Amino acid sequence: MENTYVKDSSRIFQEKYRIAGILVGIIFSLFSFCNAEQYHYNDIIIGERASGLGGAFSAISDDPSGAFYNPAGLAFSDKSYISISANTYKYSSSQYKNILRLTPKQGSRDWDSNSSAFIPTYFGILQDFNQFKFAFSVITPKADVFNQDTLTSFDTNNSANMTEFLRNYDERSLFYMIGPSVGMLINDSFALGASVFVTSTGREWIDNQWINYKNQIGNWGSNVWQWQNVYWEESSYGMMGIFGAQYMPSKQLSVSLVLKEGIDFYAKAKRQDMIATSDVDTPALPKYTETTIDLLSQGYRSFPLSLTSGMAFFVSPSLLWTADISWYFPYNAPGKYFSNKEMINAATGLEYYLTLNTPIRFGVYANNSSLAYTSNGAKDIDLLGTTFSVGWETEFSSLSLGIDYSFGKGKIYMSDEYGVLLPFSADMKNLSVTFSGSYMM
Repeated sequence: MENTYVKDSSRIFQEKYRIAGILVGIIFSLFSFCNAEQYHYNDIIIGERASGLGGAFSAISDDPSGAFYNPAGLAFSDKSYISISANTYKYSSSQYKNILRLTPKQGSRDWDSNSSAFIPTYFGILQDFNQFKFAFSVITPKADVFNQDTLTSFDTNNSANMTEFLRNYDERSLFYMIGPSVGMLINDSFALGASVFVTSTGREWIDNQWINYKNQIGNWGSNVWQWQNVYWEESSYGMMGIFGAQYMPSKQLSVSLVLKEGIDFYAKAKRQDMIATSDVDTPALPKYTETTIDLLSQGYRSFPLSLTSGMAFFVSPSLLWTADISWYFPYNAPGKYFSNKEMINAATGLEYYLTLNTPIRFGVYANNSSLAYTSNGAKDIDLLGTTFSVGWETEFSSLSLGIDYSFGKGKIYMSDEYGVLLPFSADMKNLSVTFSGSYMM
């Protein structure tokens, strides 16, 4: 959502320090927007096999992670899993081209944003009750950790007219899902399944920004500084239902259909702003404000309505090909910031057993932007990803190491000091390394 408080307070400086104020307007609008990642649905690929297949797993789903992809596939599992766990190291980087552009002497500058986190992404059990299969899962499909320190100097007019900018930014966000799943064989070739998850989202960030106008000329005075601190804390709770069907007309072919729907019961945020300046001529600014925001009334939704169709073809006992297409329904929220456009993602993967115990997996997937309306800080970047994993399997256990790399180019939208929304080129890259293990009965 747009930071109207910051826009109003920085406008006072913009009127007095017109040249440097242009830069201030851009900097203050760079709060959390460059880091918030609500515009892509696929953040972390869950599961031991699925993470190597690019997430194209809905027509298989025969291990505990099938609770997330298609619970109907659990019914076709011929083993009980005491546990399956996955841990992921995730690194993301974004570069926004020429976004610090309005410095007459130095020209434009790029803005870089980086995050990294080590995340326990999945833990689950799968128990066989003959015609029924029961699973219980704890899933973290989205997570980000940012810690960024920036110190930059700008020549806003001439060598005697400098601006120093210091920014310390920290953010943590997590999305949890926990709940049971059941898969049931209707006959030897057809199964139905359902998962019901309790969902919890938490996000908090703190942003310290300090701007020092050094050796200002004319009537501006000298060494004027402005300091601002913003703290944001949000949380939401809800439920997600996943309903799936899987049909195997032959031993070589499997097709699937999965519907996912999320509903939120609670979503609120608390914001604290503190601001100070050394300029005695500047009109009085609020020193401290605290605001509580009802996100649910503005249309907040943690997960969209989606429909996935999948197919898997067992080419031979050692070779498998699989593909998924997911359609995400459009969503028009009362607050346009939470709206999402209609969008399609696709994934495909290959699994090949080099030996009886050594599978390798390769996948390609699209992770497109869901941005429906352009606003301050909105990103519209379509990502293309590729995955690879290698595993070791025995009759009772398995281990797997996988890599997921995605990249894309697009736009980020930022307002200038006049409130005009401008597009800037943006690049994004993500790298994840996942280690998974399971024990089977």
